[in-house]
This record gives sequence, C-alpha cells and structure tokens, in this order.
Amino acid sequence: MLERSDRVAVLPGDFGWDDVGTWGALRRVRHHDASGNAVQGHAYAVDAHDNVVHSPHAKVVLYGVSDLVVVVENGLVLVTTVDKSTDLKTLIDALPRGVRDGVEK
Repeated sequence: MLERSDRVAVLPGDFGWDDVGTWGALRRVRHHDASGNAVQGHAYAVDAHDNVVHSPHAKVVLYGVSDLVVVVENGLVLVTTVDKSTDLKTLIDALPRGVRDGVEK
C-alpha cells in the first residue's frame, strides 16, 4: 500500500487543478460559445445558454433551454440538469439492468 510506504516523497506544487468529476463540471474546463454552451461534438444551440453537450457521433439541437447536460454515447442519450449531474449514481441505481449496463460502460 502506498500510504504505508517509506519510499514516497512529497513535493509542494503551485499549479491549477480541477477535479472534473461530473458531466456538469465540464462546463468549467471546456471552451464555451458566446452563449456559454460547452460543446464537444455536433451540437447546434439556438436561444440556449450554459449547457454542456457531449455528442461525438450524433447531432444534438438545443432550443430555448439552459443549464442542461446532454450526453450521447454508445447509443444512449442522457439529459439532465447541471445540478443533477452531480448525483448520477442515484439515477444509475434506479435504471433497469439492461439500460444500466450500457450507462456504466
């Protein structure tokens, strides 16, 4: 175990760090368009603000929405709010087994 090793050194460092642990957190580290949307992939936003979109293979159109997280990956589409994106374990636990298996991959 690392924490029991006597062969570990610790050095102070001064560097930026962001623990991007949720889909919503990507809004802090990805490039934004003029409306604050952080998009990776194919998304078109009309009257849409402060959303996070991850859709490398499918096209997503946002219209008149804000503070959403939209993830399209492996044939699944997840739509939630930025606030709820911190609690996806609750969602995954509530999904039927067949759907949950696809989400956890």
